[in-house]
Amino acid sequence: MIRLFAVFFLCALVGAGCEQAPSQKNPTSVGGVKRDYSKVKQKSNPTPPPPQPQPKGFVPVPGQSTAIHFAHFAATFGPVPSGDTVVAVYPFKNMSERTVRIAQAATSCECLATEYPEGNIQPGQEGEVRASFYTDGQWGTHEKIIAVQLEGETDAITLRLNGRVEKVIP
Repeated sequence: MIRLFAVFFLCALVGAGCEQAPSQKNPTSVGGVKRDYSKVKQKSNPTPPPPQPQPKGFVPVPGQSTAIHFAHFAATFGPVPSGDTVVAVYPFKNMSERTVRIAQAATSCECLATEYPEGNIQPGQEGEVRASFYTDGQWGTHEKIIAVQLEGETDAITLRLNGRVEKVIP
């Protein structure tokens, strides 16, 4: 405690003996002593680091083991009024070295329709699965499932559409 007090006391003494330098660059008189501040280097703000490069083009969700990789597996909407059509787009890219084809994109509800490329998807080619959720007569919280099945593969890729539909009162 005594040491802490001594440190504060010394700092106060040293601080009291310091003079503030005037902000002018011309020679000035401070405390009877002429000082020339024109040659004092001003501190410059360091330049900020350059921004990190952002990936361009398609960026897949990491850890996918299928031939086509999706940019995301889930889309969220809402709240939307009942009667609206919600459209979700799921971009993908063929990351394999072979041509693939989507056999089907089955949905969990008749109120959900899908569109997808029906032809061959070449290596490196990008495409999208588009889901349209028709909310007429629906309300509340919804989770819709789209199961994308590639020809020749046993496991489907699951895509989700989540959101809330508000009941419209006439």
